[in-house]
Amino acid sequence: MPSHLRLVNDEITLEGLRKYSLIYLASPYTLYAKGLQAAFEDVTELAGKLVKQGFNIFAPITYGHPLTTHGAVNAIDEKIWYPLNDAFLHKSDCLLVARMTGHQSSKGIAREIRYFEMVGKPIYFIHPEALEGY
Repeated sequence: MPSHLRLVNDEITLEGLRKYSLIYLASPYTLYAKGLQAAFEDVTELAGKLVKQGFNIFAPITYGHPLTTHGAVNAIDEKIWYPLNDAFLHKSDCLLVARMTGHQSSKGIAREIRYFEMVGKPIYFIHPEALEGY
């Protein structure tokens, strides 16, 4: 299993991530080419693998998608999602961006990256395939 995640200007191993108490896992949603349900399933699979490795992960799509499908919450209403996600952004120690199709164009991910840059918290990128076999 590849153990390196790409940092903006550096690299970190999975063991290096263990120093963070809470990791915010950003991923595309509305721009995911396979659709909203697949975005939920793919990032939740990645989040599950990380949780099984002992990481404390908050993945907004994993949490939020069931609210849209079962709780009738509007999937694209920024007035709902930004305040909710911001509460976790502020508490998280680092940002981990899933390199899923659409992540480069995601307005939400760009916003999350800007926040972590502004407050000087680390930003890492992970390929979902990096944890194959877990």
